[in-house]
Amino acid sequence: MPFLSILVLLCLTAASWGQSEYPASGKAVPELAAYETNLLPVLRKWAIPGAAVAITDQGRLVFARGFGFADREAGIAVQPNSLFRLASISKTFTGMTILRLAQEGKLSLDAKFRTLIPDIAPPAGVTPDARLANITVRQLLQHTGGWDKDIPVDHVLQFTAASRALGVNRAAVTPLDMVRYSLGQRLDFDPGTKYAYSQTGYLILGRIIEKVTGKKYEDAVRETLFAGPGASSLKLGHALPALREPGEVRYYDYPGAPLTNTPVVPGAAVPAPGPYGNFWVEQSEAYGGWIGNAVDLMKYINALEGRRGPAILNAASLAAISARPAAPVGQTGNFAGLTWQITPLTSGAHWWHTGGATGTRNVLARRQNNRDWVVLMNMRPQDEATIVTEIFTAMSTAETQVRTWPTHDLFADFAGPAITLSAESVEFSHVQGSAAPAAQTLRIGSTGSLPYTVAAPAAAAWLKLDRTAGTTPGAVALTVEPAGLEVGDYSTQLTVTAPGSVNSPRVIRVMLRITSASSITLRNAASREVTVVAAPGSRLVLEREGLEGLREVTVMAGQLPAAVAASGKGMVDVVLPGELAMGETEVTLMSAGTVAGRGKLTIEPVSPGLFAADGTGKGVARGRLFFAGEDGAETGQALFQCEESCTALPIELADEGPPLTLELEATGIRGTDAASATASIGEEQAEVLQIAASSTTAGVDLVWIRLPRSLAARGEIGITVSAGGKASNAVTILIP
Repeated sequence: MPFLSILVLLCLTAASWGQSEYPASGKAVPELAAYETNLLPVLRKWAIPGAAVAITDQGRLVFARGFGFADREAGIAVQPNSLFRLASISKTFTGMTILRLAQEGKLSLDAKFRTLIPDIAPPAGVTPDARLANITVRQLLQHTGGWDKDIPVDHVLQFTAASRALGVNRAAVTPLDMVRYSLGQRLDFDPGTKYAYSQTGYLILGRIIEKVTGKKYEDAVRETLFAGPGASSLKLGHALPALREPGEVRYYDYPGAPLTNTPVVPGAAVPAPGPYGNFWVEQSEAYGGWIGNAVDLMKYINALEGRRGPAILNAASLAAISARPAAPVGQTGNFAGLTWQITPLTSGAHWWHTGGATGTRNVLARRQNNRDWVVLMNMRPQDEATIVTEIFTAMSTAETQVRTWPTHDLFADFAGPAITLSAESVEFSHVQGSAAPAAQTLRIGSTGSLPYTVAAPAAAAWLKLDRTAGTTPGAVALTVEPAGLEVGDYSTQLTVTAPGSVNSPRVIRVMLRITSASSITLRNAASREVTVVAAPGSRLVLEREGLEGLREVTVMAGQLPAAVAASGKGMVDVVLPGELAMGETEVTLMSAGTVAGRGKLTIEPVSPGLFAADGTGKGVARGRLFFAGEDGAETGQALFQCEESCTALPIELADEGPPLTLELEATGIRGTDAASATASIGEEQAEVLQIAASSTTAGVDLVWIRLPRSLAARGEIGITVSAGGKASNAVTILIP
C-alpha cells in the first residue's frame, strides 16, 4: 500500500475513533450523566486513548466507568478497575504513611530528617551541604526542603551522575543510591524559605518509612494504608512493557512525540516510545512509582478520614494536612499542605493532587462535601497543565448540574471473591559452592474456595514448583536450582490464575541472586577493623553478603577447625585454633559441607583488640573496675550500661584511697608477658598488671591495668593497649 494511502487510512481511523468509537464500560448512572456530558469532550479534545473515572458520595461508590481504550491497537476497552500508572499521586501514599507513623508516635514531623536516617551517607569523599541538617520531615512533605526540580533537574533523576559517583552500574542504581547521591549535592535554596516542587524529598521520605518500620517501603505503605480498606490493586509498577501487570493499560505519548533513549534497559540506551523510554517507574518509587485502579483509589481516599470504614488518620493529623505552612511560604490563596494541594474554604478545605509522566495524566480530588473523584488517563498531552484545569472545570460544573444523587453503592460490584498471596515477591540468594537455598512456601488464599493454577515461564528452568494447580487455601513450594548459573541476578514471574476472582490473575516476582564464594571479609572481632593479621586462639569475624542464608556452618583455619561462636546477620564469629602455626593461612567458610567463601590471613603471636560495650570496636570499654571495699574485700563494677544505647558508668577517682584496677575484655593478646605490654590512658602510661585468657568466654582475653589517680576529673578518656609492637583500637572510660 502506498505511503499516502496508509497515512490517509490512519487519519481516517483516528478521526473515527475520536468522534464516535469511544467505548464505555461499567454501569451507566443516569442521575450522574452530567459528568459524562462535561468530561468526555475534554478527553476527545486532547485525543486521550482511555480513561477511568470514579466518584464517591458520603463514602459510597456512585460512579465507576471506563472510557476509550486500554490498548487501542488490540481494541481492548478501559474497565472501571483497569490499572494505570499513578505518577505523583504516589506522593500521597508516602505522605499519608508518614502522617500515620507520626500519629503513632514513631516519628515527629518536626524532627530533622537526617536524625532518622543517620546511616544513609553521601558518596565517599563528598562533604554534604551543611543546610541538610536543618531540614525537617514537615518540610519534606511541603516541598520546602531546599530542592527545586527545575534547577536544573531533580537530583534523583540524575542516574548517570549517581552511578559514577557511587561506582555502580547505571542500570543497577536503586532508590537508596539516588538518595545517597542527592545527599552529596548542594541545596537549591535555604530550607523553609520557599515552595518548590521536587521529587527528592519524597524519595528520602521512602527511606524514612523503611527505617522507622523495619520493612520494605512498598510493604509498609500497603499495610498502613491499603490493607484496611481492601485497596489491593495499589502496588509499585514497572517501566518496561514486558513487565506490565495483568489488567494494566497500555501507555501512549501525545501525537508527534519523539522516541526517547530508555534508561531502563540494562546495558543499552534503546530508542523507545516515551512512556516506555523516559519514565523509569521503579526508580520513581516513593514519589511516582505506584499503579492502581480508580475504584481502589476511592477506597483509599475515603478511608483516610473514615468516610468508609475505620479512619486511618485522626482529627489532629487531618487538620495538619490543610494547615498553612509557616511564613514566608503559602500565605495567600491555594497552598501546598502536607503532601496535598489545598484549596481553603470558609469551613474546611478541598484537597487534591495530580500525577503526570509521559504516558499518564491523573487527578485525585478529596472534596469537603464528601463527594470525591478521580480521573486516570493513559496519555499525557503536550500541554499537561491545561487539561488538568479543564478536568477540574468539567467535574465541578457537572456537580452543580446533578439534581438527585443516587443512593446505591457500587463498591459491592467490585467486591467478589479475591485471591490473596502470602508474598508479592520471593527472593532467593545463593553463594557459589554452597548448598542450594531452602524452599520457600507461597500460600494462596481467597475469600471463598476457588480453583487456582500457577504458571512459570519455561525459560526460567532454575525455578521449580512442587504443584501447579489446586484449590484455595493452598500452598506451593518454590525451589531454585542454581547449579550451572553464573554470578548475577536472575528474575522471572509466576502467574496465579483463579477463575471467578475479582483480582485474577496475580503476578509474583521471583528473584535469585548468585554471588561469588571467592572472597570473605575478615575482621578483628574486638576492633571491628578489617585485618590480615590474627593471633592463635583469638576471635575473628567473617563477613560477606548472603551469609544469613547459610546452613550447617563450619570454618577451617588452614587444616584446623575453628570453633563457631555465633552465626547470622551477614556474619560468622569464630575462635581461631590455638595450635595455628605462624605465617599465612587460608580461612575457609563451609555451608552444609560445601565451600561458601575463602579469605587469607597472616598468623602472628599478637594482634591486640579491645572490645567495646556495643560491639563496634569504638566507644565505651567492655570490662569492669575493681577496688577494695570498706571491709577490705575486692569489689567489681561494670564500666558501662546498655539500654537503647551503651553509655559509660562514671569512675570515682579520689586523690587517695585503695588502688583501682581496670579489667578490660580483649582478644589476640593472650600469652603476652604483662611486663612487655603497655597501656595508654589519654596521654599517660599505665601499668599492665596481668594478661590471661578468659575462663568463661572462648577467644576472649582479659587485660588488667592499674588506673593512675592523676587522671581524676579527665572526663571521657581513651585507652589503648600495645603488645609485640602492635597497638589496639581505642575504647573509652568516664572519669568525671
